[in-house]
Amino acid sequence: RPKPMTAAEWKSALAEGGESLDLEDEEEQMGEEGEEEEEQQEEEAEVDEEEAAADKAAQESAGATFEGSEVGAGMERSEWLEELKTTNREVQDERLLVAILCAAYPYNLAYRHKPDHLNHKTPSAQKASFDSRSVNSTKKDENSEVTVDGPSWWLYSDMRMFNGKTQLVDTTLLSEWDVALFGGLRSKKGEEGKLELDNWINVSAENEKTEELLMKLRDELRKAPIWLSIAA
Repeated sequence: RPKPMTAAEWKSALAEGGESLDLEDEEEQMGEEGEEEEEQQEEEAEVDEEEAAADKAAQESAGATFEGSEVGAGMERSEWLEELKTTNREVQDERLLVAILCAAYPYNLAYRHKPDHLNHKTPSAQKASFDSRSVNSTKKDENSEVTVDGPSWWLYSDMRMFNGKTQLVDTTLLSEWDVALFGGLRSKKGEEGKLELDNWINVSAENEKTEELLMKLRDELRKAPIWLSIAA
């Protein structure tokens, strides 16, 4: 028969057994924590993948110019300019660039009545000619690199006096829609409700629906910076 255990032996056995149970519980707890951590890491990885997919979709839907790997790459200004010069990815249709320039210089508009005329009408001058070094300059003995038929509108970045003559610098050919949408610092309704820009440009269309559309588009463009400021 086994020998009966004394009270001291019972206490020692219970103490050893309890310590063993504690270790087993700790191991189980560590295992459960490891599983929870792995599950959390997997969930975070799924969230990151979803966010990356959403960002890519938003970038593609917005017509982003640069690829995702190039965004935030920290390109130097000189590198960025070189990239624009050596590739044609920036703007496939330069009409967008013309519209942006027109919006940046809404007051600097010049009107040429006939293609072979040298003088242009501006808000502050009746006889302003292009800088002779400009590719758009029309000389008496040769034609410019840009040919136009009939009256034409032009944008310029600066107006200077040279040898007593007013010259326009950095000129760009505009369409009538460029002038109607983006031109003019001040606009109002003139005679018969027609749009008037800077007190010298009268805008009219063949039908009333086109004029209504023009008014709505100009109003939206005017309000756009306000809404962007509110959203920021």
